Amino acid sequence: MDIKKESLPKGRLALTIELSVDEVRPYVDKALRELTQEYHKKGFRKGRVPQDVVRQELGEMAIYQTAAEDMIQATLYGVLDQEHIVVVGQPQVDIVKLAPKNPFSYKAVVSILPEVCVGAIKNIAFTKKPVTVADKEVDAMLKDLQKMRAQTAVKVGVAQKGDRVILDMEMFLDKVPLDGGQGKNVSVVLGEELYIPGLSEQLEGLAKDEEKSFTIIFPERYKDKHIAGKAVDFKVRVNAVQEITQPELTNDFAVTVGSKDIDDLKKKLTENLRAEKDMREEERAELALLDALVGASEFGDIPETLVHNEVHKMLHELEESIAQQGAKFSDYLLQIKKTAEELEKDMLPQAENRVKTSLVLRQIFADQQLQVTDDEVAKELDRIKAQHAHDQESLEKIESVAYRRYMHNLLGNRKVIAWLKEQTKKNVGLREY
Repeated sequence: MDIKKESLPKGRLALTIELSVDEVRPYVDKALRELTQEYHKKGFRKGRVPQDVVRQELGEMAIYQTAAEDMIQATLYGVLDQEHIVVVGQPQVDIVKLAPKNPFSYKAVVSILPEVCVGAIKNIAFTKKPVTVADKEVDAMLKDLQKMRAQTAVKVGVAQKGDRVILDMEMFLDKVPLDGGQGKNVSVVLGEELYIPGLSEQLEGLAKDEEKSFTIIFPERYKDKHIAGKAVDFKVRVNAVQEITQPELTNDFAVTVGSKDIDDLKKKLTENLRAEKDMREEERAELALLDALVGASEFGDIPETLVHNEVHKMLHELEESIAQQGAKFSDYLLQIKKTAEELEKDMLPQAENRVKTSLVLRQIFADQQLQVTDDEVAKELDRIKAQHAHDQESLEKIESVAYRRYMHNLLGNRKVIAWLKEQTKKNVGLREY
């Protein structure tokens, strides 16, 4: 078998592979046997037609075309392994020469992982900033706990700040019903910061069964661009007014949420906030470290398919995030005034950086001869499965080969990051990111 390689732009490689007449013959014989097994001819049982008859009726080229598929499947990936070529995506294959009693040749164009020269880490430091928890942050969490334990009761009289109003609401822009602006039994707590600025003030003083029409001019920088800076007409009808009673911050209240007393509750909240902030700061410092290392590294041509795949992955992540918030991706596109294609184009720089980060992590994993064992993967999968014990769909996904491969890569990345942090902690004072 003869193999010729040619480097192409944009991280691609062309392989021209030729099999000799002697190498082709076994595949042709196999193809003829398989075609004979499936061939139907009147007067013969299936699979009993003589091969000479099959050859004559189908023609030599039909047999060689069947053999060509087998030859490509049998040789291409063996060549890639033999030449130590790591491929990204599916190869593009074209037959160069296919003729009876002749060598067979084909050309495969593949996208390959680029060479990566990891930057020196001696001047890069992993530096975490100290985290603090302010009293006002603890107070805010205490207020949230009070709201969670609040009791409501029907109120006879008008709504005041602190009350909950249940209402039907219609919104109009230029006298046309606003898409998504109609709602039944919408719950509004007066005095709280609302998604519609100024709505709370308009509802104060209303009682059950009262109706009111009013206009609100939305801020110029309102998140929904199609109504930002515009006058929107409202029509509301109050279905109920509820008085909200929050528990006082006493030792008894602290006991109901699992603490010994109010001081113990504040201590726990402080510790939880500090742990959460510390985790976020750890993530920030890790990303800063990786960004610095990517910036100091050199890369060969990165295949377009790698970047485009990452864009599609980012787009899917965004769609899932929007869906989890109960919104539609199409509405999000309207809000940001972009098409899906324009959004994909905007994502390209970030996608390329994510690809470079993955390549650096992969290279360090290989250079440092780090390992992820099957036991480590199995333990992590068992931990995740325990969290989804009653979700059959999630369990099937977790048990798939693709998810196992994902987990292997994730654990490998964690080991690389742990190694990097250990190596760069001693560099503090040289250069901080």
